[in-house]
Amino acid sequence: MTTVLFVGGSPSFNLAVEMRNVVDSGWCVRVSALLTLILTVASYALFSADLALVSVVSEVDQGIHITLSVAGINSTVMERLMQTEIFNSSTIPRFIVDRYKERGYTNILFYGEDLKMNPAGKSIEVSFYLAGSDVVSFELDRNMSSVVYTVRTGWRRVNLEIRDRNGSEILTLNLAKYFGRFIEEWNQTEYMDPEGYAHKLFTYEYHGSPGSLETYTVFHIILPKDATDVRVIGDIITFRIPLPVEDVFLSSPFIILIAVVFINLFALVGRWEMRREKEKGSE
Repeated sequence: MTTVLFVGGSPSFNLAVEMRNVVDSGWCVRVSALLTLILTVASYALFSADLALVSVVSEVDQGIHITLSVAGINSTVMERLMQTEIFNSSTIPRFIVDRYKERGYTNILFYGEDLKMNPAGKSIEVSFYLAGSDVVSFELDRNMSSVVYTVRTGWRRVNLEIRDRNGSEILTLNLAKYFGRFIEEWNQTEYMDPEGYAHKLFTYEYHGSPGSLETYTVFHIILPKDATDVRVIGDIITFRIPLPVEDVFLSSPFIILIAVVFINLFALVGRWEMRREKEKGSE
């Protein structure tokens, strides 16, 4: 992805400076400089996204709900993204799933995709769910008192490329570069949801080096509010969610034993009642 930053002034200011330099030089130099300036500005307009912010929010539950927002897109790129045969709600999730499968993680799927485009605000928002055992898996613990979740986040290590039918680049989001650090190295804090519940939150911000043409990006991973015993090794997050008391009781092996005892007891009582009836009849 090419991001254009006009350091030291606005595009119009820099253009005016370049034009003044052209006037002060010779004719050949003027023509050469002017052509170079025109080609440079044209290439920026056609192929840059001029991005101000890329935000990814991943909410973990039975699967992962992902919202990817891109703001500050220039008008030319925005117009090209508006072409549905090139970019639609399934473009990004399909790209992520396909790349993840290429790495051997085949138990993954996406669904519930949605796309919101704001031409006036020069922004897009893509949301979707990722599911499958190579994304989120869970099992009962030995005591059958909680569910143990295992969350794999390697799917984020992808270089998102959106191209037109001719293969020309429209937009590139190098998430593998921005968020390549292991999750265990991310900042861990809390997120307070609108209902007042606290969630474990993993956050990483990428600013790029000073003076570079990198984009400001931020990635959030939000765990369920009931998550306990949270642990992180590399890119894998594990946590527990306690089962409600009634679920613990129903999942307990003792409930089966108790049921068997009651069934046998009712059977004995029934046979005893039948025997009494027969004895009364014989009298």
